[in-house]
Amino acid sequence: VKIVTNDLVGYWALDADNSMKALDFDGTSSDHIDLDSEINLGTTASYSFWSQRTNTGDTGASILGNHAWANPEYVALFDGAINKFFRVSGNYVTFNTYTSVQGVWEHYVFTRSGVTVKMYVDGVLKETETGSGDFVAEDSKLKNIGAKNDSGGDAGLVILSSVSAYNKTLTASEVLSIYNDGIDGDESSNSG
Repeated sequence: VKIVTNDLVGYWALDADNSMKALDFDGTSSDHIDLDSEINLGTTASYSFWSQRTNTGDTGASILGNHAWANPEYVALFDGAINKFFRVSGNYVTFNTYTSVQGVWEHYVFTRSGVTVKMYVDGVLKETETGSGDFVAEDSKLKNIGAKNDSGGDAGLVILSSVSAYNKTLTASEVLSIYNDGIDGDESSNSG
């Protein structure tokens, strides 16, 4: 049952071929996706993606990025198996209570409502953090998948599927609904 309504502003299934609904990013600067233009989600935003870490020892693995800030930076970055970072321009919050499992598909959702950022894994809220500085007034933006900028900086060593961006803060029940639809779920039907 789909309960997410409207507010979906971007969905990338990342179909590598007809047999696998995912893309394998090899961690090199040439292996990432540059979106045609930046997506500005405002100060209430959500990012959803399925991830399979091919090396949880990989440090500085950008999952989502934004080239448009003065210093092109990641939006979501994994640093080893434990640390996950969510960034807004010059400031970031760190999530470090959940350990990623290498070789296993995991569903991540980062939600932002002003300075409050939540991380969900497999439909369950794992951690809530409070940002400062740029979190007060700076918008959440997205320009790259698999790297932090157009030139492929901090490219991730990861397999990704079903990446989506919402200009709303998804609720816990909406996050669970997306997770329950599975990796083959089509979030594009959530758009209004």
